[in-house]
Amino acid sequence: MSSPLIIRSVAPTDFTQWEPLWEGYNSFYKRTLAPEITKATWSRFFDAYEPVHAVVAEKDGQLSRFGSFSFSSQHHNDRADLLFAGFVHG
Repeated sequence: MSSPLIIRSVAPTDFTQWEPLWEGYNSFYKRTLAPEITKATWSRFFDAYEPVHAVVAEKDGQLSRFGSFSFSSQHHNDRADLLFAGFVHG
C-alpha cells in the first residue's frame, strides 16, 4: 500500500527540501534570484506580521511540491482576497 500524500503548512526544518523546489520554480520563469531574496522569502512564511503563507506536499518524508499564497484586506471591503496561489512540482 502506498503512503498518502500529505498537504501541510511549511515548517522551518523544510528549508533544505523547499529550496530546490523554489529554484525550479524560478528557473521555469527564467529568473535567477540572489540568495538574500530566497532567504527573505523563506523567512516571510514564518513572520506573523506578513500575510504570506506556504504549504508543502510530502510523501514518505520527501517534499515534492509547494504552494504559496497571501491574503490582503487592503481593498474597499472587509473580506480577505487571495492574491496568489500555486503548486510547484519538483
